[in-house]
Amino acid sequence: MAVKSFHQKQRYRFSLSRTALYIIGIIIVLGIAYSAYGALNTGIASVSGLTTFTLPINGSASFTLSGDPNTYSVFVKGATNGSATLYFSGVPILIKPIVIVTASVPSSANISTSAGSVANVHLDLLSYSGSALKFDLTALASNLGIGVTNKYVSIITPSITGAVGGSLTTTTVSTTIPTTTVAANSVTTTAVTTATTTVASSVPTGQVMAAANATQVGLLMKDFKALYIKGQSCTSSLYNSAYSTYVGGTPAGPNTYQNVSQTTPTDTNWTITSLGGTLYNVTYTLIAPTAAAAGKAVVLEINTANGAEIATSFAGPFFDLNYTVLAHNYNFQSGTGSVCGALLP
Repeated sequence: MAVKSFHQKQRYRFSLSRTALYIIGIIIVLGIAYSAYGALNTGIASVSGLTTFTLPINGSASFTLSGDPNTYSVFVKGATNGSATLYFSGVPILIKPIVIVTASVPSSANISTSAGSVANVHLDLLSYSGSALKFDLTALASNLGIGVTNKYVSIITPSITGAVGGSLTTTTVSTTIPTTTVAANSVTTTAVTTATTTVASSVPTGQVMAAANATQVGLLMKDFKALYIKGQSCTSSLYNSAYSTYVGGTPAGPNTYQNVSQTTPTDTNWTITSLGGTLYNVTYTLIAPTAAAAGKAVVLEINTANGAEIATSFAGPFFDLNYTVLAHNYNFQSGTGSVCGALLP
């Protein structure tokens, strides 16, 4: 989920600020986008004139606006016969603000998908059938200067938070690729990769990680690590090919390789902190080229006495994501089989 993807971002996540938006990742379309008719589709709708969408609760769709190179997502968080809550965001979702619109059904509102003061989309909430919300989107030219309908709108900006504290020791393991010698000049080159794992001094590391890897979230983070490492082999040409095959069209704007390669994690690390007794926190941290896509993403509390998952929270790049969102994202990206899977929106 340029976490992007991934990566992201992904947020898998779980408990921080539940009223906020468990959606960030769904908004990114984690590989699952509903078309304007509600069918599962990996296409991106083009919104110029009035365009009608019919989405179920927890359904999402990606769209572009006339004259705007960016890609946006809309996610239906909830709906009844009387009101609906939708989330709008730009891609990559991990570093873009989330615009929350809560309004009555039927009603209309002018919104800015980039959380600005000038609206670029007119939303008409039409009806809710009990299984799906029907609404229209119409692109608004910025030079019209139409203001946002503030009474229906709130904004959440993904935040990056620090690491979990604790008395820690650091173990560094270096893997050296065998030396290569060029005969003529006897030139020797040695490549070294270093992985750092931090654990509390008295922690039963193997027991804690065995318990963590037995949980849905822990296993998913282990899988994401492999996906991110695989993505290190992605190149611009391979990405463009994968994008054309699995997303459709030619990547542009925030979806270009130059952009997503900066906002997609390349690896993950974990740290363990003792909470006393048999309780431990396992904190998963994303490693990425840019700070906005890196940092603490998931904190998993484990009881080693019975292997129980006590609590899970998401932060930083995974802020307000959840397991369902992250799992969909992972399943789509890994399912492509491409080394560039982690970079796909």
